[in-house]
Amino acid sequence: MKNLLQNSGLALMLALGMSSCSKSSEWYYQVCNMQADQSWVEPGTENNTDQPFSGANADCRVEYDLWGEGGNLNSDITNNTERNIYVYLPECFVITNGYSNDYYKDEEVQVGAKRVRSPKVVCIPPHTTKSLQCKYAINNGLFADCNFDMFPKKQSAPIKFYETNSPLVVENLIAYSYTPDCKELIRWNHKFWLESITNYSENALSMKYEYEDCLHKNSFGVYASGTWTFRKKISPRVFYNTYEKENTHLWRLKVKNTDKDKSFTVKKRKTEREDWHYEGD
Repeated sequence: MKNLLQNSGLALMLALGMSSCSKSSEWYYQVCNMQADQSWVEPGTENNTDQPFSGANADCRVEYDLWGEGGNLNSDITNNTERNIYVYLPECFVITNGYSNDYYKDEEVQVGAKRVRSPKVVCIPPHTTKSLQCKYAINNGLFADCNFDMFPKKQSAPIKFYETNSPLVVENLIAYSYTPDCKELIRWNHKFWLESITNYSENALSMKYEYEDCLHKNSFGVYASGTWTFRKKISPRVFYNTYEKENTHLWRLKVKNTDKDKSFTVKKRKTEREDWHYEGD
């Protein structure tokens, strides 16, 4: 399976066609475990999967909690200096597999009762922390292959990658300055890559708790009660995407390898060649 994904560049990244959820629907989670480039991660935290990815330079400290559907690239930046730090959004970018996306978009935003131009600069005062909001998800699609257990009873065996063959590499480029005009910028690059993929059934990641409302009783003098269902948070270093069995498909086109037409084959095989093709519902 690993060789197949490597050779195909990870078969496909699929966009999901979701229908409305019903009680009979079977839902699953694809959990993507990310690793960070060690050049910026704080020494000693590399393998601490219970903690967010974090790093520090001479001026500030940054933390990433990736957990969420599609992956969360919001960063908490702490200014460790005695002066303001100014993050210059027009020079901040998210780069996914070599494709760049801008943090900043020149548009009007609603602030209270007013509409104003979106700010270009985010100021972080000394010894304070501010969340830098990123509007881009890490990845909203599925990684799929016909030999990958997409619908496990509990969880599938993980598919693992190295940095050199990972199908998903994401970089968050942050630029900041010591002055409000941001004429002299310091650039900080935080790189992540997909290390493994595991699929889970909905029940495998669900936790149920019984509760009672201590402020309300029913006509029998008993506290009102019920059940809450929560999704387990595996780690701040992973993210997930949900998908429904009924509406998740991976079509493939079979072409017979015959003596009359060998133009479809890349490598000679005994029976047939399979080409990948995907169509959503």
